[in-house]
Amino acid sequence: MWRDNHDPEPEWDDPQVWAYLVDKDLLRLNGPVRPVVGTAGTVVVGDMNGDVHWLLDFDPAPGGTPGQVVRVDVECSSWDVLAPSWAQLLHRYAEDLELFAADPGRSTLTIDQGLGPACEWGTTSELWTTRPAWLQGIEARNPHL
Repeated sequence: MWRDNHDPEPEWDDPQVWAYLVDKDLLRLNGPVRPVVGTAGTVVVGDMNGDVHWLLDFDPAPGGTPGQVVRVDVECSSWDVLAPSWAQLLHRYAEDLELFAADPGRSTLTIDQGLGPACEWGTTSELWTTRPAWLQGIEARNPHL
């Protein structure tokens, strides 16, 4: 399903356009990730309601790590690098589960008794209002002009 949504659009799949969209708060990027759906360099490893995906990114943006774990919320146009590897993500999750069990108020994990862990776990929204390091210095281009 993820691959079926890949439709290369040279006009939009462009770092200058991504810089413009981030500047206008229409796209949220946290970390070295390209906001392209369904590319061959990604493997989906989790899904929540069909619009939030966790994927392994084997073709990251400059500064990224091949195999990094990315949380994509297509509906909110947000792309967030959660960890540099699947193993590091699982280690981080295990630590957060232990902290939640010992002191829920200090954990970044939220667990609903009926629904389980919240799908926002691991995101870093305070960085989304600025361009990630790899897009700094890129001249923004309005794709509508």
